[in-house]
Amino acid sequence: MNDTDPNGLKTLLDFLNRIGPEVSGHESPEPDAEAAKRLGRFTRGEADEAERLEICQLLHEHPTWLRWVAAQIKSARPGRFAKPATA
Repeated sequence: MNDTDPNGLKTLLDFLNRIGPEVSGHESPEPDAEAAKRLGRFTRGEADEAERLEICQLLHEHPTWLRWVAAQIKSARPGRFAKPATA
């Protein structure tokens, strides 16, 4: 993701929501404490350019962590990605 793609996050979340049913029942390992700390900085927008590049490499090496990242982003922005209530 980069600053020139404002829809990058939405694209990622849409992708993860689409593949959800295909991988249900498959537990994705969560990142270890150190990686979670770094990924947390990334999801909050606190990572500098060097950290973002390192995190992109980490996510390339551990693609299952993308779901964890998406969950962190969703939980930090309640309501923004919520589905509309049905009557």
